[in-house]
Amino acid sequence: TTDLTSLWNFHPHGIFSGSFVDEDGNFDAPEVTGQTECFPIMFTMKTDDGCIDSCEFKVCVLPLPQIKCPDTLHVCINDNPFNPIPDAPGTVYFNDKPIPNGFNPQEAGVGIHHLYYVYNYGERPRCEYVCKFVIVVHALPKIECPNNMLICSTDQKIELPKQPYHEYIYSG
Repeated sequence: TTDLTSLWNFHPHGIFSGSFVDEDGNFDAPEVTGQTECFPIMFTMKTDDGCIDSCEFKVCVLPLPQIKCPDTLHVCINDNPFNPIPDAPGTVYFNDKPIPNGFNPQEAGVGIHHLYYVYNYGERPRCEYVCKFVIVVHALPKIECPNNMLICSTDQKIELPKQPYHEYIYSG
């Protein structure tokens, strides 16, 4: 939200009107993608003696960058470090510090972690795109392995111990 009186030397007792302008004279910029979009705004001033004057100007909104903020990400504690927003030009922050080498689940630890991404764009005005997201680091499952087993070559089938998880696979 932008206070329109802060954009120029407008008289504080004037009235703003137009799309996305609230009763307090604030412009609540719509989400713009693709091209810059401009919106006409009317500024009207009425003096104590009843004279009225007005002017029209445009507020142009820079488009948001084409960057998709991730949904909640689920990873395992032993996963390799990774960039949660690959190829994005901004910076990802974790614990209010930039993580240029990616998010490391082992360093973060098991639990829910709140991160945010910041990208500054535009020259005048300088704009900032911020998105917040969550990475959930999961612990490894606790499994039990039997000791080495000795079987006869005539045994056709042996039953391995069941694990307390819905999905598990023996291999080897």
